[in-house]
Amino acid sequence: MVAYFFNWSVLAPRWWFETHRPAAPLIFFPQWYGLIDDAGGFIFSPSGAPEGMNMAGMICDRPVDLGEGWWMCGMRPGQ
Repeated sequence: MVAYFFNWSVLAPRWWFETHRPAAPLIFFPQWYGLIDDAGGFIFSPSGAPEGMNMAGMICDRPVDLGEGWWMCGMRPGQ
C-alpha cells in the first residue's frame, strides 16, 4: 500500500510524464551497464547527434550515426 502511494506516476501519470519527459526528443536504449556509472547503447535523436548526452553517468562522445535519427554511443561499431 505504501509503495502505491509513493509511486505518484500511478496516481497522476500525465503529470508525471510532463515533469519527467526530456526537453528534446531523446530516447536512450541501454545495451550495457557498467559498475558504478557507465552505460552504452542506442539513442533516438531525430534533431541531431546526441554528443554530450549523459548515459547513466558516462557522456556520449563520438556517436555513430545509424540513420533515420538513430545513433550508437558507448559501443564499438564492429561489435
